[in-house]
Amino acid sequence: MCIRDSSHSPLQTKPTATSIFNAKKEPKISIAEYVARFRKFADCSEPCYISALIYLDRLIQCTPYEITLFNVHRLYLAAMVLSIKFNEDRYYDNEYYAALGGVDSDELKALEAEMIHLLDFKLFISHSKFRNYLTAMERYYRHCLLDCRRPSDSESDSSGDCRRGMSCAANLLIYKLLY
Repeated sequence: MCIRDSSHSPLQTKPTATSIFNAKKEPKISIAEYVARFRKFADCSEPCYISALIYLDRLIQCTPYEITLFNVHRLYLAAMVLSIKFNEDRYYDNEYYAALGGVDSDELKALEAEMIHLLDFKLFISHSKFRNYLTAMERYYRHCLLDCRRPSDSESDSSGDCRRGMSCAANLLIYKLLY
């Protein structure tokens, strides 16, 4: 298992070294909205989201990649597509996921190929590793829900529903990528 130096900096606002994952400009859609779009249209099981998170963790632990506002969307896209293809019996074609991710199908193929090579084709996740991530996500989500239920929380609507629910998931994704 690779362990990267934990002294790396928080989410960068400028692109780092040139990479296939770097966008030319910062995407207009937030990572929270991007994750929400996958939740709505990817039509995959919950384990795919956990697996994608683990793949992203592996990537940053074993490579020199820094997560930035310029590459987090494409890294997430590649991780999700690999996760879906590895975990699901049925899935959409690359054109569908490319449209969902806002890239063309040739670019998605390249992102997918780069990530699987960087992961050394190791997509299997042990039950204990998966369980640890699932438990951490559940704990974090419960924490977010408790924060959102506070009466003074200005981000709760009149029905008490939390508008930050997806932001919490996206924040967890970013947190796990960075720390």
